[in-house]
Amino acid sequence: LNIKWNFNRYAALLMNLNACRLKAVGQFTMQLPPSSQTAQNNVGPTLLSVAGEEQRFNLNLGYRQGWMMGDYSNFFVQVGGSMLGTKWMRNYVLVADRQFELITSGYVAGQTPMSAVPNTGVGFGAFVETGVEFWVGKYSFDIGLGFSREKVIINTYEQNVTNKWLQATFNI
Repeated sequence: LNIKWNFNRYAALLMNLNACRLKAVGQFTMQLPPSSQTAQNNVGPTLLSVAGEEQRFNLNLGYRQGWMMGDYSNFFVQVGGSMLGTKWMRNYVLVADRQFELITSGYVAGQTPMSAVPNTGVGFGAFVETGVEFWVGKYSFDIGLGFSREKVIINTYEQNVTNKWLQATFNI
């Protein structure tokens, strides 16, 4: 969702809201004990999968300044504040076609209990985007390249990250 309030052809206030679901998958090795089914005494390392799922929303509020390139186009730069919400959903490993949750609310000997209820962490930062805007009558569309720096918060994990995007919008 992109909302832009134009003061004139060159200046505007803007709000941009994006949402996505992410799934990251990686691999690790594990030494499995011998199985009576395989009748092997020495089983080598096995490659297994680990996955994490989360949802994110990103809200940008800012100001756009443009400069005329021609009768129907502007070069623009926009800057502003950014808010990134990250909702952890689940983490699990895949072993023998079965999923095992890595974070559980059940008791595990020798480990600190942790809530398995998904929660949302909100971090703040800033963004900058530059691009070209094209005008067709009172309508406009643009293509831009943007960068933001904000804090990702997932449970107790906090990390400042840089995000980048290529964005095309159509404005009514």
